[in-house]
Amino acid sequence: MSAVRQVRGTAGRRKRRLLWTALPAAVVLAASVKLLSLAPLGAAAEDAFGDGNAPALAAAADWLGILNLVEPYKADFARGDAYALRGDFEAARTSFETALRGAPESDGCRIRVNLALSIEKLGDARRNTDGVAAKAFYLDALAVIKAAPPGCFAAGGRGNADGEGKRLSEAGERLRAKTDEHGSKGNDDGDEQAGDPAAREQLERLEESERQAQEERRQSRERSEYLQDTGPGGQVERPW
Repeated sequence: MSAVRQVRGTAGRRKRRLLWTALPAAVVLAASVKLLSLAPLGAAAEDAFGDGNAPALAAAADWLGILNLVEPYKADFARGDAYALRGDFEAARTSFETALRGAPESDGCRIRVNLALSIEKLGDARRNTDGVAAKAFYLDALAVIKAAPPGCFAAGGRGNADGEGKRLSEAGERLRAKTDEHGSKGNDDGDEQAGDPAAREQLERLEESERQAQEERRQSRERSEYLQDTGPGGQVERPW
């Protein structure tokens, strides 16, 4: 009997060992399936956006949110695109802002383009009915562009691989023109602005922020021109 119990005990321990050694294999298999599924989901999201298919894009975003624990910002980015396709730019703004907080700098440039455009659309929706609110949105969008790192504008850089720098610059010029338009109307919104000190103070802060952004862009251009003038043999340290 003791021999039988010994054999059974040995078999039981071997079975337990086999179960425990199977667990890492199962985890690896699950992780592999998960990683392999991300590329098709990303492609599906891109195709849905290209086709203007908001429901399909939202579904792909939801699956990315479940599966992509490594880069969760991509789900928020795709979700923002889906909202934008539906014309819900308030929800799109929220999703893009969430995505931007978790994205690396190179991917953040593309997110900034869509975030700035979504905020611009919110301003456009109020352009003819509430000039104060419209201008506040335009200045918010300009602040997003102002905060873009230099990599978003660098030729050949990862953050500018699809022309993000050009799109940000064009959006900035367009937004400044719209801001100036509302600032120079003198207009039907004048009484409303005069009667709302809080709104006027907010606009003044945003306008000052935009002036600082213009000065920083000017200094950045001067630095770039200086570095280019040194030639390939200059080897100067970056001053920032």
